[in-house]
Amino acid sequence: METVVSMGLLAVGISGALAISVDSSRSMSKSIHIEEASMLAQSLVSTLMSVPWSARGSSGASLFANTSTSNDADITDGAGVFARNTATMAAGTFDHSEAEITGTPMAVLVTPLPTNRTAYQRYWNIAPIAGTNGVSIAVIVRWHENSTWSRLVLVATRYQP
Repeated sequence: METVVSMGLLAVGISGALAISVDSSRSMSKSIHIEEASMLAQSLVSTLMSVPWSARGSSGASLFANTSTSNDADITDGAGVFARNTATMAAGTFDHSEAEITGTPMAVLVTPLPTNRTAYQRYWNIAPIAGTNGVSIAVIVRWHENSTWSRLVLVATRYQP
């Protein structure tokens, strides 16, 4: 009888250890993705801060143009539009996408991360700052993980020189 009870306790302990291991693995994966997304967002913000105000993307539009005024009240995606389970973003939900990144120094941003496991999508929204010649910039990086989309947002401000 003691052997049966001890085997039952051992089974409960082993299943608990396995559950902790699986949860730990998921948490580690999520933290790696957040770190990589943070690097990509910071890289894009740094580039947008250093290129001339007149810089243009592959579409010919200014990188600082507010091409979609429908998102001005929510440039940081508080509504979670970028986390919805869709592979592509609908027009009007963002001002600029990574597809516009061309030329030097913008081409540096296209280089994949060393892990090269996850495909990230980068967007940035622009909203004018009332009464100034500046804009708020929200860089949104999103990725697909465990059948859902996650996103990270980094906000900056730039003024026209």
